[in-house]
Amino acid sequence: MRRGAGEKYRVSMDVKSIIPAPFEVCFNNGGVEKGLGAMFGLLSTPSGQHVEYVTYARQDTQLVIQLSLGNCSAPNSIILSNVSVQKAGKVDLISDTIYTF
Repeated sequence: MRRGAGEKYRVSMDVKSIIPAPFEVCFNNGGVEKGLGAMFGLLSTPSGQHVEYVTYARQDTQLVIQLSLGNCSAPNSIILSNVSVQKAGKVDLISDTIYTF
């Protein structure tokens, strides 16, 4: 997703898993991992967790969301739902699709 300089975006999603699993969410600029920030030390559980992050671009860039999973016992599934990206309070992109990894 292209972002213009000076624009603010709020990224949010619900994350849950079959068994507890550590994870982090990185917000890349299309070329540099964690170039727009990251959230570390998150733990997904069967009850779920809401994740929300605001990114701010200093120059024209591309927003790339990356989910990194930690070590956990198999079998397990990470389930993402209610994924949305909002620009200045207006919804730019929203997904009600459930992604299972």
